[in-house]
Amino acid sequence: MAEFIWTQSDLMRLGQHKKAIVRRWACERMKALYGKEGIGILERLLRDKERSVLLEALDYLEDYPEPGFRDTLLEVYTAQKGAVASKSAVLLGKLKDDRFLSAYQKKRTTGKIEFDELIGIIDGLGELATEEAKTILWENLSEIPEDCDTIFISALVRALLQAGEDLSSLLNYNARHYKSFALEILYPLASLCGSWYSLADLKEKGGKRLFRKTLPYAVSDSLTSMRRIGFSSLAKDLGKAFEKLAFRQIIEVAWGQAEKMASERGINAENACFPEASSPPLVNYRVLRAMHEFLNQGPEDSLEEMALIATIIFSNLIEFKNALGLKAGEMDDPAMFKVLFDDRGWLEIDDLLSDKILKTLDHKVILDRCLQEMKNHPSSWGTERAIRLLTKLKDEKALPALFDFCKTDHNEAALEECPRAIAAIGIPSVNYGEKHFDQLDDAQILEVLFALRNVSAEETADFILRHWDKLWSLHKEPLLYVVEKVGSRRFIDPLRKELREGEVTEEEVFYLLCHIHGVDDILIPRIEKILAKHDQEVEQRMKTLEKDPKGLLEKSVRMELKCLECHKAYHYDVENIYIPRKGKAETKIADKIVCKNCRAVNRYEITTMGHFAITSHLVLMAALTKKGEKLDPEKNPFKMVETGLTDGRRMSFEKALEHYRKEVARSPKDPALRVGYGNILMKTGEAGEAILQYREALRLDPMAVEAYCCIGEYEGDRGKFSLAYDYFKKAADCSQRGHYYRTKEPDQLKEAIFDNLEHYGEILSKRSARTSLPPSSEIGKTEKVGRNAPCPCGSGKKYKKCCLNKEERK
Repeated sequence: MAEFIWTQSDLMRLGQHKKAIVRRWACERMKALYGKEGIGILERLLRDKERSVLLEALDYLEDYPEPGFRDTLLEVYTAQKGAVASKSAVLLGKLKDDRFLSAYQKKRTTGKIEFDELIGIIDGLGELATEEAKTILWENLSEIPEDCDTIFISALVRALLQAGEDLSSLLNYNARHYKSFALEILYPLASLCGSWYSLADLKEKGGKRLFRKTLPYAVSDSLTSMRRIGFSSLAKDLGKAFEKLAFRQIIEVAWGQAEKMASERGINAENACFPEASSPPLVNYRVLRAMHEFLNQGPEDSLEEMALIATIIFSNLIEFKNALGLKAGEMDDPAMFKVLFDDRGWLEIDDLLSDKILKTLDHKVILDRCLQEMKNHPSSWGTERAIRLLTKLKDEKALPALFDFCKTDHNEAALEECPRAIAAIGIPSVNYGEKHFDQLDDAQILEVLFALRNVSAEETADFILRHWDKLWSLHKEPLLYVVEKVGSRRFIDPLRKELREGEVTEEEVFYLLCHIHGVDDILIPRIEKILAKHDQEVEQRMKTLEKDPKGLLEKSVRMELKCLECHKAYHYDVENIYIPRKGKAETKIADKIVCKNCRAVNRYEITTMGHFAITSHLVLMAALTKKGEKLDPEKNPFKMVETGLTDGRRMSFEKALEHYRKEVARSPKDPALRVGYGNILMKTGEAGEAILQYREALRLDPMAVEAYCCIGEYEGDRGKFSLAYDYFKKAADCSQRGHYYRTKEPDQLKEAIFDNLEHYGEILSKRSARTSLPPSSEIGKTEKVGRNAPCPCGSGKKYKKCCLNKEERK
């Protein structure tokens, strides 16, 4: 029998922990594992003084609204500001608490409403849906200034629609303000009718062709959808109407077709206005009818944006046509599956159909139909709903199909539902994953990982520990996420071994696990300071983003790189990134990167998150440049060239390597070429080949100072301090009479030689001294690093130019 890790009583106890990070974790886990059953934990957490815990508790209540918490919610809304007040406002509206109105008016009078909570207040008024709430929404809408943030206009219109406001009133408002805010006003109508287009999508105009303009993006995409469903002729007619700017005709055609479609299903203006008609597809019919009735009331030039919205709404109506006018209670079995598995977006009737199917049909029949849908239509939107049924069935016979479905890129929504279905089946999913682990590809392993976060059992911990190294190398961030959620005490020791300087996520998860299980580790105080500093830095960066985005630019980019030797990914501060101007050349890093785990030098690949960090920095730079900001080249880590100079010429890394190959082949006894070739190889991650070139340079010229230095530095980076000392000793011995082939600053190199010689000498003498002491004398001691030695953090910089200043400031 499965041994579950966290009971409700365990989580209730942890919900009273002195550390906020633990209380927040307990709240999230209670919601994920026990749902509505565990809502009692909110009695205490909705009064928590820590903002992060309070937000987590409000998220829980949002998923499981409970009227018994209305008094507490009102207290929270009255006392709090920002995001907490915003979430509280929405919940008070959903729970139909009229006292929210007086609390809002009091806050407004005293000027205690912050910008962050305005959208929540608007949504809460819409959810409350009383006449007084609608009056307040109209008052706010009428007071909107010309220069306001347009997001508030759409939010107010959306709230009025939620409150059941008459469509003609909103169209009348659009007729008065269409010149300034037409799409902002009409956009919520499209969303209500099932549109997934953003406001930015709707504002995207058509481009220019040789003889005519192309259609706006949302129009073109909607017409394409209509052709795909089988309405090519109608799509063609609407497209021609747009080209002729016949906007009135477009609305008339859309309504005429909608009316015909509805009439065939017994729907007319009278029976389409009951409360259930507030969602697609009936609401599409109602909106198109209201637009058609308004044609002769509004200005002619207000019809352009209305025609665009009408086209989108009509396209959605065609997509949902098979569900138009249907009643779940009157449908037979084949009809229910046909409508539920239709290739379209989600509709409210889907939940009714799912419930009826589960209550009335045989378990095996449902399983077979769902598996058949997954197999025959993997890219259909209906497959998502099939997998949702499997989530409720919890039948382990579905596991082979669910695991196989994770292999390839199918419908995104269906793929997101897959881990939930796997998790719902529980321990059999863990056993199946273990049995077939060697046959799973990376995509399947990732999806299984996400599924296991909600299988809170020791069998899950066994699975993760058994495959720890592979999971860490393939999907470190998801693994840490799952380790945190499962929360087994047995994760603490292996995670402790993975801790590295500067890896905040690992430290945060380790810190949490220790507190959850009451483990008093010696590292806890240090990690607590690191996490506090990290939170301060994040908060400061958010403030900087709001006030002066230019302040976010730094001399380095913190990016994730994955070692090609040990296959572990870590973060590094990189100062020299070469971005190719053209062609297929890869982004290169000129900094020396020493793996934080195995000490491999320049043996890495840029991970997806690493590329994301580069892209984010470049986007910020582009945005600032577009605003006319002048960027300091000295603070720019990016070089928009191919690479540095090679023998006086600028060329890419690839060309530099090819250049040296040819030159070395032509003059194999030239030590200068060997040193230069070794330098390029080292930068491109070919450390082993680089060392061979340096050794060959020394065979040709035993006085090649740079070759001794490069090998010494390489050995030091790998932790071979005795060898490093020997090579720097040889470099020092010939530093005055030796040959310098590539460096332009021989004096600086000489200084570095003696600094490193001193540094490695100190390390070796300390090691020798430690071997003569009892083992207990090493507890709590750290190795001193010379000022000019390579920084132990692995950045490749000198200690005095890297972490020394930070430590002195501390």
